[in-house]
Amino acid sequence: MSQGYFLFSTSTSNAATQSAIAMASYRSGETLYSLKDGETKSFKKRSVEPEAFMLKPDHAPSWTLERERLWNEVEAFENRDNARLSRNVLVALPNNMTPEQQREVTEAYVQKNFVDNGMVADISIHRDDENNPHAHIMLTVREFDQEGNWETRKSKRVPKLDNEGNQMYNAKGWRETKSVKLNDWESKKKLLEWRENWSMMLNEISRKYGLDRTYSHKSFQEQGRIEKPEVRLTREEYQFEQRQKEYAENQGVEYKPTTYYAKKNEEVKAYNRSLSSIRHLQNYKTEEPLNEFFQQVRRRKVYDQEKIEATKKIAERAKEYVDFPVAKKVYADFHSPTNKWKQKLERDVHNLNAKKSFFRHLLNDYSNHPPSVLKYGYSIDYFKGEVREELQRLEHTQEKFQEEREKYHEFKHASELSLEYQQELLEQEFNAVYKYEPHLSYEEMHYAVQLMKDYHIKLPLEKIESEFEKYGKEKQSLEEPVWKQANDMLFTTSIYNRTLKKLHEEVHHLSPEEYKNNRVKYQTFTKLKEHYSQKLSELSPLLDEELQQAFPEQMNDNILKQSDVETKSFLLEKYHALSEEEQRSLHMDHFMKEALEESKTNFHTVQQLQQTNERGIDIEDYEAYADKYRHMAEGLINMFQEIFKQRTQDKTKNNRDRTKAFRRKGTDGREL
Repeated sequence: MSQGYFLFSTSTSNAATQSAIAMASYRSGETLYSLKDGETKSFKKRSVEPEAFMLKPDHAPSWTLERERLWNEVEAFENRDNARLSRNVLVALPNNMTPEQQREVTEAYVQKNFVDNGMVADISIHRDDENNPHAHIMLTVREFDQEGNWETRKSKRVPKLDNEGNQMYNAKGWRETKSVKLNDWESKKKLLEWRENWSMMLNEISRKYGLDRTYSHKSFQEQGRIEKPEVRLTREEYQFEQRQKEYAENQGVEYKPTTYYAKKNEEVKAYNRSLSSIRHLQNYKTEEPLNEFFQQVRRRKVYDQEKIEATKKIAERAKEYVDFPVAKKVYADFHSPTNKWKQKLERDVHNLNAKKSFFRHLLNDYSNHPPSVLKYGYSIDYFKGEVREELQRLEHTQEKFQEEREKYHEFKHASELSLEYQQELLEQEFNAVYKYEPHLSYEEMHYAVQLMKDYHIKLPLEKIESEFEKYGKEKQSLEEPVWKQANDMLFTTSIYNRTLKKLHEEVHHLSPEEYKNNRVKYQTFTKLKEHYSQKLSELSPLLDEELQQAFPEQMNDNILKQSDVETKSFLLEKYHALSEEEQRSLHMDHFMKEALEESKTNFHTVQQLQQTNERGIDIEDYEAYADKYRHMAEGLINMFQEIFKQRTQDKTKNNRDRTKAFRRKGTDGREL
């Protein structure tokens, strides 16, 4: 039996801020008139009409089954500014029940728990979303007396008795009394009873119809479940997030939660997904106070001021608490070839070098032929003064660049010290539990220690390595795949190509000052393009190695040598998008054909978008994307042809008649 979704929520409506008529109209879908404000309450029709009905106690008057009159009577009788108008209950209905079964479970529950206790109930079942059927229950907060009139009192006075049941008296000899509620509808005990009764009713109806779900009113912790519950969003939050989803879908971008509790729910979902890898380890759960033990272990750590200061520096940059995974992530980022800060410094140094080169050539041109500087906006008479000012500004820029580069290296060194410090702490915690000099990697030790901290699961030492290999390895991997690095560099190189093309085309229509800036930019981006082209050539052997591991029978040195980096990275990206099972059962011909079809489809899609230009993108960008996908398709075709050619050669070689050499000569050596 699977665990069904349980929701039971209560609230009260207040006369100061809410209208009972409006609430009843919205939930039932009926148009109702309010005597209080003289307005007709009507709301937009729902895609699925609510199923609305009312229930009343036997002694309540018949008019209480008239929705409009009931809530107008309530608002007239509860005339204080802050009076409570209704108690509101929201319950989730099982989506594996039919509408008839949903009505049955709701009606039976409301009758037994509310109506039989003296309340009038206004029930509306909503089924707009087939995955989220639910019932709104509006309840009166005041009883009816036996004559069918509103009870004017909500409490009464009763004698105050001592522990032996005798009447108590005050100092003047007067009998003492106390005020008690006419009913227990306000008590916490009653609320908990209603919650429990709802789960019992759901289970009863589910058993009656042979449905395969059970329901519990208890918290996850009380049930012994290790998952965390999600927070139900308010209607306003839910509708806002739905609009955000639609907007993201229309823009073709990834949806990200915006409101506070929607973000928290994403964190909860991620946490609960992570539990799939530890459910089978519940037998190793321990009641030892491990978190307190780990705190004591950390307090015994030898104080290292330099490493602690480095960790503080990394915490400021990462904007989170630094543990082993965070320290490792920051370290990996600073030592990655695609680090954003490092790439900015590379752009800055190339720009500075381009400016220095420009001024060297400028001074040389001036010494040989002074009028040549006019095309850059300089005057012959004041040339030296103008250049001196620009060189001073360049020197100031150089100093700022040096400061930023030193800061980068300072943080890079701090990432090394911080990681070293976290590794030492990790070793100390691991050894304190297992009393063993580990042969395990830091990632394996962290996996074991984190199981103890988060879930109180203490794995046997001999199981750590195998469990990490199966469930922890993917989470610990922070190295950026080679194909991803190649894709990023290809994208950057394409931007530089478009920039250089644009700079070259506009050179004849510029003022002298703009022409000077154009030449500096052109040299800067030329050097950057060369720099990234060199990096791509360094990545190519790594891509070859990974492709040969993925496709050992099809990929040889000759095929890879004739294939470009873009084709290789595209194939690896598609390959790593497959599950392990799909990778094992992969058929190379089908895989290559799917990759080719995808690149062709992308090419035609870009061409269609270019014609309509619905997204308002520059034509040059469309052309760049079209060239990319066309080039990719051509690369895949060439690679496929080379694989087929190699396969044909291998087949011819294997089918060769090995008796041919012997038939040329007879046994006596004569030619035949």
